[in-house]
Amino acid sequence: MALLALKTVGPVLGSPALVFFGGIAAAHAIRLFDRRPQVIIDGGGLYIRSHGEKRIALRSIKSLHADWGRLSVTVHKPAMYPIERFHRRMIYRVNGSAARGFFGDAWIFTMFLDQPQTAIVEAIRAHRPQTEFERQLEERIAGTR
Repeated sequence: MALLALKTVGPVLGSPALVFFGGIAAAHAIRLFDRRPQVIIDGGGLYIRSHGEKRIALRSIKSLHADWGRLSVTVHKPAMYPIERFHRRMIYRVNGSAARGFFGDAWIFTMFLDQPQTAIVEAIRAHRPQTEFERQLEERIAGTR
């Protein structure tokens, strides 16, 4: 009797799991062969393909937080740079009110890139224009040496 129940319940429970995990495997297989640039940092801003098509202005970046293969970017006005990709919006919604503290406003999984986190942070610093105050502060520090 238990064997009969297992034969009828197994396909009912297994089919949604197969569709869900099969979809994840298909998405990762597609990303594995995607050779388009995933992250671009230049004078025009920070482009993260998995976040959306809009570039994040480097002066808009409030903070960067590195954690276990993920670089979290927090911006001054998050409404200006909304998450455009469906899977990223779902991840953000599942985490609720804690999402911004955990992920930031945008995030980069650096473990899948050909550059380490430090290279990405240095590129952001190199392309980010300095304010007048930052230039004056740098001159004063250089003058005391």
